[in-house]
Order: sequence, then structure tokens, then C-alpha cells
Amino acid sequence: MKLPFRIAVVSMLATALCFAVPACKTKSALDKALEQRARWTVLALDWTQTDDHVVLLSTRLSGPPNSPLDHLTVRILLRDAAGATIQEIWHAYDLSQVPRGGPKDFTIRIPAAVSVEGLAVDPVRRPGEDERTHLEELRGL
Repeated sequence: MKLPFRIAVVSMLATALCFAVPACKTKSALDKALEQRARWTVLALDWTQTDDHVVLLSTRLSGPPNSPLDHLTVRILLRDAAGATIQEIWHAYDLSQVPRGGPKDFTIRIPAAVSVEGLAVDPVRRPGEDERTHLEELRGL
């Protein structure tokens, strides 16, 4: 009777260890910042281009009611009629302007050299090493 009891206790401890060990791992500051970035949403609502090629992009930013981030940086891609990227712009939102996580609408002015036929707003969810240099909220991490 003692042997099955010991086996049961050992298997329960082993199971508990399997669940406890991953929870004990501490996340790096970079991992925490990436998780916080993922909690924010940026939508391109509308855009137009003026006669002097300035793109006026209307966006909506929303996120959690409390965030340790001061900024949120997104990549904006301006495209030609064929869909090729003609210009890449990095824009950092000042999150202190967003009331308790938003939503809040922003208009971004982007000087462009040529006519723009389309655009995309990319929140860069999984930034590579070269992209991290553009993300203000990840500097120094």
C-alpha cells in the first residue's frame, strides 16, 4: 500500500513542478515592452493627399486603460498604383495624449515626394533587430 501512495505523491509533485517552473521565469524588459505594444491598436481611418503631395492620414489609437509605455511607434508605408512601397515613415504617438487608453483620433501629416495611391499602417508586432531601432518605446532595451 505504501508503494502506490509514494508513486502518487511523486507524480503529483512532478506535475506541479511542470506547471510551476515556466511561471517562475522572469520576462526581460524587451518582452514586457513587446507585450505592452501588442495591447494597442492603430487603425487608418481615412487619408487624402494635398496638391503639394502632403499626405493627411487620419488614425484612431486605442489601448489599455493603464500602460507603462510613453510612446507607441508604427510604420506607415506609402504606395504607388502598382502597390510598391515608395516611402516608409516611422511615427511615434505620444501616449500621454490618449485619455486612459483611448480611443483617440490623430491626423498625421506626411510630406511625400510623389503622388500616393495607397498606404498601410503597420504596428510592427514582431520587430526585427533593424526595426527595433525605429521603435522609440524599445530604445535602450
